[in-house]
Amino acid sequence: MFEVRSLIRCLGVHYFRILFPRIDWRIYAEHFLRCRRSLPKLKELKNRHLGETIFCLGNGPSLKQQNLALLDGKTVLLTNRAFQLLDRFRPGTAYNVVHDVQAFNKIGDSLMARPEITFVSCSFLADYALNKQYCSDKHLYLMPAYKWQRNAGIIQPQVLYSTGFSRDITECIYVGYSVIFHAIQIACYLGARRVVMLGVDMNYTGDPTKDYGIVRKDVSNWTMNYDEHGKPMFEFFVRELKRLNVDFLNATLGGRVDCVPRASLEAVCAHTELQV
Repeated sequence: MFEVRSLIRCLGVHYFRILFPRIDWRIYAEHFLRCRRSLPKLKELKNRHLGETIFCLGNGPSLKQQNLALLDGKTVLLTNRAFQLLDRFRPGTAYNVVHDVQAFNKIGDSLMARPEITFVSCSFLADYALNKQYCSDKHLYLMPAYKWQRNAGIIQPQVLYSTGFSRDITECIYVGYSVIFHAIQIACYLGARRVVMLGVDMNYTGDPTKDYGIVRKDVSNWTMNYDEHGKPMFEFFVRELKRLNVDFLNATLGGRVDCVPRASLEAVCAHTELQV
């Protein structure tokens, strides 16, 4: 006998899910609330380093060849594990920057013990979350640029990896495919007149013993294709920082970033004429 009631029930559930899909909002809501609590401190940091040169320190192997003592007394943004390099120099002011949820969960113990301010964003607003033990008001949280998308009957916030630049990090920050892009946007928010990056090699192969300027054994969660994922964002940033009247320089020894004007770290730190 044809079972009408079960058919109607299945159809009802099917169309209910179409009309009223489930919203995956928990991780987003938790991060949003942390961002709201960070707002007062973030606003206090606006233009804190107005007119300064701010150095954005990556983790590339070229750092093994550079004299980081030149950064003594300077303002430095330390991306991911770059705080491990602080035995080689003494910055005037240092900040940590982490944007990858999985990376933060790996180094969370160390960051919780660090005295510097740590800027924290999210590479994901669904599926992956910061471990509860590493969520602390001692950090400053930033909301990544995102949009809501419907996928398999579920509405989720999807972090945007397209090119973009935030002039106000209290509203959002553009992730790109590297934490260095976070650091550059933060440097501009802090009031930098000149942003200098170093240790940004973009030569990752997946071998942690060769690809980093710091001791590391774990393999990266993901390996970037520089031409596809990195270069378009760097080119976009070059144009954007020019509009902001901010000098943007690459003091990395070697590396693949060929679209950012180069300068030697020695020249930048000595305030001599730059060889750009």
